Amino acid sequence: MFPAVPIILRATIAAGVMKVLSDVYKNRDMGLLSGTQWQVAPKNKANIGQVIRFNDCDISGFGGVNDFFGQYTQDEGKLTIGALASTRKSGPHMKAEAKLLAALQSARRFKGTPSEIKLYGEDDDVLLILTRKN
Repeated sequence: MFPAVPIILRATIAAGVMKVLSDVYKNRDMGLLSGTQWQVAPKNKANIGQVIRFNDCDISGFGGVNDFFGQYTQDEGKLTIGALASTRKSGPHMKAEAKLLAALQSARRFKGTPSEIKLYGEDDDVLLILTRKN
């Protein structure tokens, strides 16, 4: 029974170290948005599978009915999203989609971690909460 104690102790220490490293990763500041994919958090009340992707200077995603695309610039925590174009389907979530696109174009900065970011407007009001999808 005693030879098993060091194994259990080592496993416990390893689990603790992994938890600390995971917490450090989740709580570090978000760097570049490029190469990330986000889901609009259910906190935004429109849990209809809205997705936002950032690649290089391109932004794209799914608003609930249509796919959208455009360009963005990022300078540290500042964010500017240009005019967004979208496909032209009609569906039951058009209002939620319009709110999402308006919020994206009103975004002026973002702050968060690799697992969650908030987009802020001109008056520092939270426009969107996004959770990491990939």
